[in-house]
Amino acid sequence: MTVIAVTAIFDCLVIYVIALVRALITIRSFQIWLDGLMEKPVDWWVGSNRFLIKALALTEFRFITEMPKADRDSWYVITSNHQSWADILILQVIFRDVSPIIKFFTKRELIWAPFVGIAMYLLGFPYVQRKVTGSQTNREKLHESNKKSMLRARDRFIERPVAVLSFLEGTRFTPEKHQRTASPYKHLLKPKIGGFAFTLDHLEERRPKILDVTLLYEGEVPGFWDFLCGKCRQVQIDIQSVDTIPLQPNALNEWLTAHWQEKDNHIDQLKASFHK
Repeated sequence: MTVIAVTAIFDCLVIYVIALVRALITIRSFQIWLDGLMEKPVDWWVGSNRFLIKALALTEFRFITEMPKADRDSWYVITSNHQSWADILILQVIFRDVSPIIKFFTKRELIWAPFVGIAMYLLGFPYVQRKVTGSQTNREKLHESNKKSMLRARDRFIERPVAVLSFLEGTRFTPEKHQRTASPYKHLLKPKIGGFAFTLDHLEERRPKILDVTLLYEGEVPGFWDFLCGKCRQVQIDIQSVDTIPLQPNALNEWLTAHWQEKDNHIDQLKASFHK
């Protein structure tokens, strides 16, 4: 954990320096080049994390399907079920040599996370606020603020190849959330299409490769710290390529409902294989 934290802080400082230079430059082509340079520390950090996981034998990655062919010069949209903060680390590691660096929609409160929050903002991660209480005016302001953040991210996403990660459940699965939301699925929360639909629509011209990932931990789902302490012996990883997804809202909802049910059934099958 200490090594991951120290390397993350160092890489964030490098990103800050490059971002400062970028802010002083007005030539757009040079700014885009610097955007790519800012992503290098993320690549190094993910690479060092992958080395640590392997060297310390923290867990075993069991791939149910083969990894996609590497193509870091293309655009990707990656979806996954979401159970732990370790999900993000795992997805970054397994796609390290396959896709561009992974970016994702994240809660606005995380911008205050030491070092990492500002670095993610500078890298073009879209920060959104998911809930608001109060008047209709407050809700309208929230919607407008989120829209601006997403459009800012869209501009960066289009300019350079990127892998956009969408956790369709919008939050980590827990039994309490599953019960409170009356999810019709056994292992999943109800999917939300907002950020996913936005990404598909605005990256359509880039013809992104769409990959659907199913992650399953052996035993209890580990917290981030537990995962780094080697308390998860195995993670099953299933990666499916999705050829086409309808963009019309009603058709997209229908597709997602059917897809989520298939994914839920598939998790049942994967769970059974742990005991074979």
